[in-house]
Amino acid sequence: MKAAVQIPVAFHCHNNLYLSAGNAIAAYENGADVLDCGLMGMARSAGNLPTEACAALMRRYGEMQDIDLYGLLSFVEKRLMPAMEPFGYHNPVAPIDLVFGLCGCHSSFLKRYQAIAEETGVNLFRLIVETSAIDRRSPSDELIRSVAAKLPKA
Repeated sequence: MKAAVQIPVAFHCHNNLYLSAGNAIAAYENGADVLDCGLMGMARSAGNLPTEACAALMRRYGEMQDIDLYGLLSFVEKRLMPAMEPFGYHNPVAPIDLVFGLCGCHSSFLKRYQAIAEETGVNLFRLIVETSAIDRRSPSDELIRSVAAKLPKA
């Protein structure tokens, strides 16, 4: 399609078979200019590609580096998820799970990360990602604290 038209090509994917992210990656790799998405994947039926998942995935391709991913994830967790609860809408992938998936770190380290992030006043999501870039398999408290010391306060 990209070769046949002179306008930007957009891709809109539904998540009925839990393939919205995979299909979005395929579309991107094949030249799509726009990936249509919505916060927490909100849309009719099973929803669409979650914006926060799109931003995290595109970082792996060197794209969307100007997006404040950690601010976006904090907004979803602290404001949007609680606002949607009265309506029975629950986020299918919580921001913390998305972060662990993004960086390949195991969720068993969560309590240590939470304690150090709270103690040092840094963004939990950023702390996990930046520490995992150094050691995602067995990050020590010393490593986590040294990374936290270099991060801006949340």
